[in-house]
Amino acid sequence: MVKLHCLRLNELLNLRNPLNTTTIDTIADTVVTEYNSLNFADIRLVFKRGAEGYYSRDGEVLAVNLSIVMSWFRRYFDERCQESYNEHLREHEAMKAGWARMERSSKTTTLKEFIRRGKQ
Repeated sequence: MVKLHCLRLNELLNLRNPLNTTTIDTIADTVVTEYNSLNFADIRLVFKRGAEGYYSRDGEVLAVNLSIVMSWFRRYFDERCQESYNEHLREHEAMKAGWARMERSSKTTTLKEFIRRGKQ
């Protein structure tokens, strides 16, 4: 699948120096081994953003090579990890706030009642 995205990238960008077979194979192998937690939608999004210039400084894609494509994956993976961390913090704060409300509201509230209230 990664190889197909690389080939599509060559077509979309109409590059003077398109990705060659060896580079495409290396990109595919690297993505599969180093970013194995990414799913098909993630990989598609990285290539889509890359083709649209999302990862370039000026929004233009003038050249594509192994290091450029891998930098897209590094940046996407870092963004994804940061967002996951932020979500975890939000959930943690919400849980802490919920426990604080439970402690203030009643000494007899059971954990089951607390969870039921949180789902409402």
